[in-house]
Amino acid sequence: MQTEPRPAYDGTNVDVTILFAPRRLPDADFEASVAEWSAHGRAVLVVLPSGLDEAELDPLYVAGADLCVVAPTPAELFTHVECARRRHRKVHPARTPRDQQLDAFWATRRRSRE
Repeated sequence: MQTEPRPAYDGTNVDVTILFAPRRLPDADFEASVAEWSAHGRAVLVVLPSGLDEAELDPLYVAGADLCVVAPTPAELFTHVECARRRHRKVHPARTPRDQQLDAFWATRRRSRE
């Protein structure tokens, strides 16, 4: 079966990248993935499986994760996305028109949940 090649993804419409960690950490390949996404200038939220030790999170933060959370519920995940975005913006305060659009989007989502 032949498929058409997928176009390269440039990441310009990504505000927060959510990465799901493997069950066993540390994992050099996963840490490299965190670093790669962080290098694209986007907030990185790492979702971890339950039962991990806090010490296992340090390499992920060093690699560029803005926030690491353990086994959040779907409702909690939304809150964590906002938190990762705020943390990223504190460290990288440069704003673009796209950032302003995303700020408006998240504000609308927050109001609709209240």
